[in-house]
Amino acid sequence: MTESVSDFRRWKTQPRIGIIGGLGAMGKLFHRFFADHGYPVAVSDVATPLTNEDVIDRSDVVLVSVPLHKAPEILETLAPRFRSGQLVTDISSLKVRPMKAMEKSAAWYVGLHPMYGPYVKDFVGQTMVVCPGRVAEAPWEWLMEVLRRAGLKIHVCSADEHDRMMTVIQLIPHVTTVVLGHCLRDMGIDAAESLRYTSPIYRLELDLIGRLFAQDPALYAAIAMENPFKGEALGVLRRVFSETAEAVEQGRWEAFLTAFERTRSHFGDFCRQALEETNRLLTWHQNANNHGRNSSNIAGENAAEGGSAPRNDASVASGLAGDFGDPSFRTVAAGEGATGAAQAPVRNDIVTVVQDRTLRFAETPFPVIVEPYGARSLFSLLPERFPKRRPYVFVDRRVATLWGDTLGRRQFAQAWIEWDAREDKKRLKTVEELARIALERGADRGSVFVAVGGGVTGDVIGFLASVFMRGVPVVQVPTTLLAQVDSCLGGKTGVDLEEGKNLVGTFHHPEAVLVDPVFLQTLPEREWQNGMAEVIKYALLDDGGLMETLEAHAETCGSDGVSYPLPIPMTRHLVAQSLQLKARYVAADERDFGLRQLLNLGHTSGHGLEALSGYTLPHGHAVALGMRVAVRMGILMGLTDPDLAPRLDRVLRAYHLPLMTALSAEPEALLRHIRHDKKKDASGLVWIIPRGIGRVERRTAVPEPIVRDAFLALQEETLG
Repeated sequence: MTESVSDFRRWKTQPRIGIIGGLGAMGKLFHRFFADHGYPVAVSDVATPLTNEDVIDRSDVVLVSVPLHKAPEILETLAPRFRSGQLVTDISSLKVRPMKAMEKSAAWYVGLHPMYGPYVKDFVGQTMVVCPGRVAEAPWEWLMEVLRRAGLKIHVCSADEHDRMMTVIQLIPHVTTVVLGHCLRDMGIDAAESLRYTSPIYRLELDLIGRLFAQDPALYAAIAMENPFKGEALGVLRRVFSETAEAVEQGRWEAFLTAFERTRSHFGDFCRQALEETNRLLTWHQNANNHGRNSSNIAGENAAEGGSAPRNDASVASGLAGDFGDPSFRTVAAGEGATGAAQAPVRNDIVTVVQDRTLRFAETPFPVIVEPYGARSLFSLLPERFPKRRPYVFVDRRVATLWGDTLGRRQFAQAWIEWDAREDKKRLKTVEELARIALERGADRGSVFVAVGGGVTGDVIGFLASVFMRGVPVVQVPTTLLAQVDSCLGGKTGVDLEEGKNLVGTFHHPEAVLVDPVFLQTLPEREWQNGMAEVIKYALLDDGGLMETLEAHAETCGSDGVSYPLPIPMTRHLVAQSLQLKARYVAADERDFGLRQLLNLGHTSGHGLEALSGYTLPHGHAVALGMRVAVRMGILMGLTDPDLAPRLDRVLRAYHLPLMTALSAEPEALLRHIRHDKKKDASGLVWIIPRGIGRVERRTAVPEPIVRDAFLALQEETLG
């Protein structure tokens, strides 16, 4: 790389950004990214006042975000306009031809390929492939620093290396999926009818076929036809397909099995890893589509490719494998189970009953045990689960006062660490203090940390475990209803900064979760309400009978509503049902980039209400009010069954959650707080809209007049 002194000085100041194709989905994503980081941004597109040439003339960095099949032609046309000292980069999914076009200009150029779609909330954890072209050190270092600060995983390679790898990542999979779709068409197969015979594997294949054919055919044509290495890849595909098809057609078992074993040997240990990962996915997928049957032994069913047919309807799995590229609209139904039962039993679809009072979840690679009085077994459970690790038990001091003897305080001795688990202690300083205490007590890389307490304890000790000695296992023992039904699963950890909550954190999944509903018998009513709001949220998300269970119990309590604490058997059932659903979403979307966002039902407005109140409004109250807003919004948009509104109100009232708030008198202030919600994505605020029980949608770009009208729900006793 070479550079002149004048070129280097240009990059000492903040460069100006131009985006050609800035109104497309990816263009908007990068526009928001650069604007949020303080860079001046100019955009051009078909309907913008600025032309492509205008953007080039006023920008130091030009990002070209245009359709793949048009990128080389557009870049060649613009090449004479690009100038020396300017950095040009394109983000198309092939690199050889676009980079040859950029080479004809006087500018520095680099090829980028974002390995993600425009639906992502941010770039953290995503992969960016970078193909260096002609570029000086100063702009190169600037670009690398921008990508690193965004949290991207960067892979640097040549354009040839990139496009050749795209033949196996994109070209061959897309071509084979297109061919499968054509086969179903030519054989006259009705997709819906085929689901009556389906195995979980076929259902996933069919979802992928449907996903592809729902999108722009020009994109897939370009991915296949523009790849300079397509001849090599398609030649191998033809040969291997022909050999395999002939072996099957001619009944040559030995040839088929020999080829199979050679490929298995090529992949090695990856096959076992892939089997475990897809079994978890298939378990989730099958349960979402077929609540009526016990699929705890899904791995065996997959191997046999048999089993009963799932329902022929929309499903959570369709959302999982569907087009996440469209962030403005997504339909998800959490299953179509029987409704109207007076008392819904605990389903066995994703739960194996190990003992009379113990439930273990198939979606998690670690045990999640829901067991009344299970806290008594903590001291014996830990050496069974972690025979070579010494446990250190971090206990909320209030919990220790009430339950210390039950938890085995004397047996743990020096490994028992009490602390004041308050929200104001949820800081990095506390993490450092607890780490020092653990070191003084002898903790090392061979330890396992145990978090006993509510959500604050789970967040802080989970975060401590994720960074202590670069990471030790953590066991979650939640003691509040909110923690038991929600935060103990999912792996989210974090501490607060002055600027906001949970701004520093990690994903660190527990190695085991022990839920003892008996802890809840000493909770104050407000803490019960906080947790019950989340349970009601799950009841809206799931159609497995949870809403009917809540309604049936409320009916037995009369007009005054329920009394807290709830009976232990009832509590155990609610916790188990809630965790079942949470486990499905976490297994399907571990890093919270898409499907898992449906768990934020009620939280967009809820977080705004919490902030507007100065965090004096309890979280559960805020979520309850947020659910009412979401239902009203859905009714206004013509999406939601109007009967859902009074049904939700009855349940909220029965469990002593609010229907109105004085904060509704400040709609503009509420909207301002909501706009700052960290859960918004590149397309704006994310709203989770319930259409009915078990059927929810993720929506962005909801018109503000509808949002303001929906806030009126907070001023009304009923939403009828």
